[in-house]
Amino acid sequence: MKFLTALCITITVALSGNTHATLIDNGLFTSDTATGLDWLDLSVSAGQAYNSAATQNDGWRYATNEEVEDLFNTAFEGYYSHRPDDYAFSQDYTHYAGLKADAINWWGLFGGTTSSKSLGMYRDENNFLRTTGVTRYYSTGWFVYGKNYSTDLSDQADNHLDSYGTFLVRDTEGYEAPIPEPAIPALFITGIAGFIVSRIKSR
Repeated sequence: MKFLTALCITITVALSGNTHATLIDNGLFTSDTATGLDWLDLSVSAGQAYNSAATQNDGWRYATNEEVEDLFNTAFEGYYSHRPDDYAFSQDYTHYAGLKADAINWWGLFGGTTSSKSLGMYRDENNFLRTTGVTRYYSTGWFVYGKNYSTDLSDQADNHLDSYGTFLVRDTEGYEAPIPEPAIPALFITGIAGFIVSRIKSR
């Protein structure tokens, strides 16, 4: 009986794991609990030239391509498995069911750059100036734009583009990276080994 109890506890702990990454709205910025990054709302930097956005927002830096992709994958889980370089429309049911809800949540977190857009600029892996985000289509539809949907806007980097903000980040104050849970097999083997040792000692 003690062995079964110990085994159940071991399996329960192993299965508990870490929760999914969470984006937390803090007013004018959003915190990503998985990466320890704060993201300035796109509505704050909307209309600011990309090349001056970081200096206009003290304490913030330009997000890297990898950071933007991680954010997008967190906000739109499963999106890239459907439309990696394109766009998805919320009323097209070939895409994942939560697309519309995720788009609305994005708008709530990062704000609008216009009355119908919530788009941010960033440098991709080729140093092209890209945009990604969402747009509202009338009252019910939402477009979600993939990482390579937009053209290179590098020649517009010094211009004030009213439709776009800039992805700016900073480290979350006091953030500590989560310690990953041990793998289930390792916990199981440890439990079995402990049980065998205890049985041997009791003889």
